[in-house]
Amino acid sequence: MYYFYIDKTLTSAWAEVCASTSAVKIVISSGTYQMTHIDVKGLCKTSIEIQVDSIIKAPIKPANVGGGQLLKINYVSSLTISGNEVFGQGSYAWKQNDCSTNTNCKLLGMVSCKNFKFDGFNVSVSSDSANTNGIHIGTSPGVNVLNTQIATRDDCVSLGDDSRQVLVKNVTCGPGHGISIESLDKYKEEEPLEVQSVTLEISKFGGKPNQDIAKALTSAWAEACASTSATKIVIPSGTYQMTHVDVKGPCKAPIEIQIDGTIKAPVKPEDVGGDQLLRIGYVNSLTISGNGVIDGQGSYAWKQNDCSKKVQCKLLGMNLGFNFINNSIVRGITTKDSKHFHVNVLGCNNFTFDGFKVSAPGDSANTDGIHIGRSTGINILNTDIATGDDCVSLGDGSRQVLVQNVKCGPGHGISIGSLGKYKEEEPVEGITVKSCTLTGTSNGVRIKTWPNEPGTITVTDMTFEDITMQNVSNPVIIDQEYCPWNQCSKQNPSKIKISKVIIKNIKGTSGTKEGIVLACSSGVPCEGVEISNVDLTFNGAPATATCSNVKPKITGKVPACEAPTTKKE
Repeated sequence: MYYFYIDKTLTSAWAEVCASTSAVKIVISSGTYQMTHIDVKGLCKTSIEIQVDSIIKAPIKPANVGGGQLLKINYVSSLTISGNEVFGQGSYAWKQNDCSTNTNCKLLGMVSCKNFKFDGFNVSVSSDSANTNGIHIGTSPGVNVLNTQIATRDDCVSLGDDSRQVLVKNVTCGPGHGISIESLDKYKEEEPLEVQSVTLEISKFGGKPNQDIAKALTSAWAEACASTSATKIVIPSGTYQMTHVDVKGPCKAPIEIQIDGTIKAPVKPEDVGGDQLLRIGYVNSLTISGNGVIDGQGSYAWKQNDCSKKVQCKLLGMNLGFNFINNSIVRGITTKDSKHFHVNVLGCNNFTFDGFKVSAPGDSANTDGIHIGRSTGINILNTDIATGDDCVSLGDGSRQVLVQNVKCGPGHGISIGSLGKYKEEEPVEGITVKSCTLTGTSNGVRIKTWPNEPGTITVTDMTFEDITMQNVSNPVIIDQEYCPWNQCSKQNPSKIKISKVIIKNIKGTSGTKEGIVLACSSGVPCEGVEISNVDLTFNGAPATATCSNVKPKITGKVPACEAPTTKKE
């Protein structure tokens, strides 16, 4: 097939428009054209646009190009280039000119410009292309690379000496060597360089579907954490294997991990390599997003390690661990079939889960959905949790926690505790559970503390409101004689003081006759408990309420609070 060479035509068109005193557009209409080397320049009298609606192909052999650049434009103000595609046909040349094996190779030239913008630009090269930097910038002030996708083998963007006031924002990079700043500090007068919202795909670091991406994710984190600008790490759609990853800060700028693929843990617990599949610590401004899944593949482990039958059961690996993280959010992703807790939150502040999902069968052992400990300002919003243990569990030191618009079931409900087992525990305060729906759970909302144990903390300012129960056993329960395996002594009452508990607007169906059970400590009775508007039925009849060591304030429709006929076990 013969393609028309447009070198002379484009050069002539440029000469005409450059001499024009009014804005002119050069249009290369749809079709496929050949081009060797064009070198045009100003100074022109007005603004010029070159609209490329076609495909322009370079000669295959470098010797036939006729210059260092296929299209070189110099000394122009107000230039716009828009449209379709320039195809370098470089595969032949890459084999002849690999700088990794040839130290005298020829590199592509760079462009020095002022106030120049790439927006919605696309660089597409195969991953085996040698020396194919996407955009190289040198001795250029005010260059912006925006909303651009770059796939190449070398640097997506490379910044040479005296690059000043450069903005790289909303760029998707990969495959490639990343975004590189080179040869800085060569000149005394160099000015700061700014890179914002850079995207790194794990393929750049060797992460491939159906392979272990632990090293790739760790390497991507190291690069992102060292960046002074916000960075997004992308795990694209596909299925990946992963063993234990433990990354931490402090980092220099916000980081987002976007998970669009499925990450699978090893089936056997001993092959995971750590107590959490992915652990992130000591970071400010972390975002985890996407529509992907972290699959703990826990069914094998649950059968080996049922803590309901073995008191000294071994703690298995969790899917996610967040330690000492501030001002962060997890949204959109799913954690599935964790071997142990799905998520553990420790020492975090102002941390939100929104649109999160936990998925595991009701018979999965010890698989708490989200466990929170010694953390302040945690929000769990608009989240669906189906698991084999507590949907949400709040350990000691949990403060100012909001659980709202959460669907829980199957599972063991939403629990504060268990508390009091250890002397060094910290108080729990400011917990709100509202606008939630629990379905088929073995408990609803509950506070549980151990008897005959050394802990002496306080639990105060608890609110449970606007909650719908659907066939929930023990919909509302304070259990200060918590003894899950009936292997603990109840000789001495719990030392945990519970106060200021509001229970209101609870409705639905109970799976047990007792809809409300308040079994408070005889040593430190509950105080400040208020119950209002509780409408629960059991087999079509109103559910009952039992109370011990507490005198609740009751308003609205609430079952009469009676003393228990038997001691709760």
